[in-house]
This record gives sequence, structure tokens and C-alpha cells, in this order.
Amino acid sequence: MPTPPTAAFQVETNVDEDLEDLLSTEVDEENTKSKGYARYYTHLDSDGGICYKLCAYTRLFLITYTRFSKCFFLVLFGTILYSVASFLTNESESIGVVSYHMSNIHSEYDFDLGKIDHWCLNGRDDGCDCDDPLNPIPKVYDGWIKDHVKRVESIKAIENLDKRRVVFLGQSITAIWSGDLGLNRFGSGNKFTTRASDVFKSDFSDSAIAIGGVDNSCANILWNLNRGLLSNEDLQPDVWWLVLGMEDLAKFECSEEVTIMGVLRIVEELIKKKAISKDCHKQFITHVSYDGSSS
Repeated sequence: MPTPPTAAFQVETNVDEDLEDLLSTEVDEENTKSKGYARYYTHLDSDGGICYKLCAYTRLFLITYTRFSKCFFLVLFGTILYSVASFLTNESESIGVVSYHMSNIHSEYDFDLGKIDHWCLNGRDDGCDCDDPLNPIPKVYDGWIKDHVKRVESIKAIENLDKRRVVFLGQSITAIWSGDLGLNRFGSGNKFTTRASDVFKSDFSDSAIAIGGVDNSCANILWNLNRGLLSNEDLQPDVWWLVLGMEDLAKFECSEEVTIMGVLRIVEELIKKKAISKDCHKQFITHVSYDGSSS
């Protein structure tokens, strides 16, 4: 039976309309831009964990902003390449290696600076701020000498100084114990420093004193000893407890050999000034850990 003209026209019209709908589909640019990388969104499991969602959104972000992604990966690759090249080309230094053993030192004249393998903690002779550990060296900034003079006078003013059995000699930590911070880098009225000083005075009462200077190297302490700290004849304790070396290693980044030489030079100075006997000076080489134990 032949198709009626009206029916044929209706079928062709429907086909034409479908084709026009497919061909005329346009992307709404404004909506696409507002959605950002969401236009690449296909499926995201709502039951996925945080890591899954973070990775998914990161991937979509990188897909959307391709220029940023290229720059990011170039920088990342360059950083990795530089790190590997630096590791392969630079000499490494094992922490704690001491090639110059100073176990046979009998006086200050037995030290030999020429036997020091390297001056700096990084394994080289430059890049650190190390003083000569064998010579007394003062600080050059304003106020340091005045602080030293006040420290000497305060020691002379201590009552029953001849009965103090222990003297703690050191750097910043010892200065905190004594409450003598000099040019106070910790701030006025700091609760930590005040508490530490109060606890030290409470625990040791009249049996010990602490002598120290903030940010002093072993060479600076040696200068203090030669300029009045040992001039008081009443200062004759049974024990000199040395809390030295942390500033030289951590702040000035001196090598282990330079630090040990500085500590031993101070020991020899105490022996020369007859502050301690030669028979017992090796007992002063000690290590104090942060948990309070010693070895």
C-alpha cells in the first residue's frame, strides 16, 4: 500500500529535526569556565576515602590546567635531578669521625692545629665561624666585656664561696642556670629561663654555682678564665663540671676535632691555674644528654 504523502513528509521532518539537534549541540562556554575542571568530571565514588577523593580532584586539576602542570613537573624533575647530582658530586662527611686523637695531651703545648683534618662540621675548612680553640678570644660586640666584668664581680660577692663544692662551667645552658644571661637573647622575664634558674638554685642551694655565657665558644670561655674568673682564691671547688661544646658544634658548626681541642684546652688551663689537679682532669670529659643522664 503506498505511503500517504503526508506520512512521508512527517517521517522526513522527524529525521531532520533529530539531525539538527545533534549538529546544533553547543557547549555553553560560560558554564564550562565556571565549572573549571569539573567539565572533565566523569564519575567520583561517593563512598571513596579521603585519599581517593584527593587524588581524583588533583588529577582533574592537572588535566584542566595543563600549563601549570607542565611547569610543576619541570620544576619537580629539575629539583630531583639537582639533588641527585649534588649527592653524587659532593663529598660526604660522617658525623663523629675524629682522626686526631688527643689522648696523650699533657700540656697546652702538646696540641697541634696542623693535625686537624677539617675545621667545619660540613667536612671542609670554610663555611663555619670557628675561633682558634687554643687561644683566648673575646667577643667584639658592645657589652660583652662589660658582662664579663659584672660576672667576675658577682662571683666575688657570693657568700661562702669557699664552701661551694661544685662549679658548673659552660655556655648558654649554664648561663641560664646562673640567671646571668648578659645580653639576653631569650627575652626579659622569660618563664623558661626564670624557672630553670630557680630550680638550679633550689636543688643546689649553697653547694654549687654556675658560670656561663650565652653564645660563647670555648675560646671565649678560655678568655674569661684568663681575665679574672679564676682570680678569686676562695673559688676552690672539689669538682669542675664542664658543660661545653654544644655552642661550638651547633651554632658555630665547628668540627668534632676543633670542639674537643677547645674543651681540652680549657682543662689544661684549669690545671695550669691549679684550679684542679693533674691526676683527675680526665674525669671532666663528659657527655650530658637531654634526659639528664651522663656518660
